Amino acid sequence: MQAICPKCFEKIGMPAYTCGTPGCARLDIPHPAENPASSAPEASPPLCPDCEKPMSARLCPHCGHPLNRGSADMVRLPFTLAGASGCGKSNYLSVLIQQIRQDMGKSFGCALYPLGVDSTMDFYDHMYYQPVFVRGSCPPSTLQEDIEPLDYSLIFSDKPAKAGKACNLAFYDSCGATFDSEKTVSQFNGAIPLSRGILFMIDPSQFPVVQEALSAQGLPVLTPEPNALLARVIHLIREAGGLASMNQKIPIPIAVCLTKLDTITHLLDNSSFIAHPSRHLREPSLDTAELQICSLEVQSLIESWAGKEFINQIHTQFAHAAFFGLSALGRQPHEGEQIGRVSAHRVLDPFLWLLFQNQIIHGR
Repeated sequence: MQAICPKCFEKIGMPAYTCGTPGCARLDIPHPAENPASSAPEASPPLCPDCEKPMSARLCPHCGHPLNRGSADMVRLPFTLAGASGCGKSNYLSVLIQQIRQDMGKSFGCALYPLGVDSTMDFYDHMYYQPVFVRGSCPPSTLQEDIEPLDYSLIFSDKPAKAGKACNLAFYDSCGATFDSEKTVSQFNGAIPLSRGILFMIDPSQFPVVQEALSAQGLPVLTPEPNALLARVIHLIREAGGLASMNQKIPIPIAVCLTKLDTITHLLDNSSFIAHPSRHLREPSLDTAELQICSLEVQSLIESWAGKEFINQIHTQFAHAAFFGLSALGRQPHEGEQIGRVSAHRVLDPFLWLLFQNQIIHGR
């Protein structure tokens, strides 16, 4: 299979290279590979024509994005976040990475190792960690030109791994404005059809029946209903993947995430499962029984607010789907307020389910 650039999604025949030798005139300047064999994983990198040192850094020849070699024996899992502007995608990704490192790491005996070490660490630190965990503010709104994949290896300590098997992860945030039309979805969201999992984020206030209650609390509300956005995503995947027949369901697992759960706790029943902490980390595996109960509960909420249309779109179009309720921050700051201490709630649940769907971790 021909490699595809994780940034611009163009097919890569031969990568470009760049010299990393300090003081070299070709430092960080892309240089096309002249020998096809130089792109083979086992081959020695080409020499810099100026300083004659090996040029080991591989770049996309189209956009210059660094290409990580990673581990050849590890499956690559691109996970894409999709949703309207303001639904909490960047908040979620900010907290998810920390939750994987800490809570999941403790339970599963695993660790995240950044690929393209400096680029991933610097981008996550600048765009996500510093705003949320240092300055106590929400991450800046994602602009199309800011979108970079966060590339990691997820590695488990047991050999052979009892909790899970190693894989390479790529997280794609997205600019909410690019979902406003079929044209912009197709133009700017090339990661979605290539995904091994979609995190489809919905703010409860996108449902008109919830908007009035949240407006009374002084909380911001989103107006676009999720049905049209979902239809555009489905169309993009079918067009890019050649799935013309509606009898063929989309094989990409989709985790439908009802975000900002803290804003609707007053609307939840006393017996609600999603209002309580997750049970998935009690053992290094996914609690499939709780998953099913929580998924049905979120479906019931959405159905009570908007009828069956959205639920039916999901189940008729996707072969594998589950519904989740979560809160990345634990509270919604008003304009100008600090977030304070992050109190994440069920942030790991959809991620663990996607790993389970891709046979990385086990279920119980």
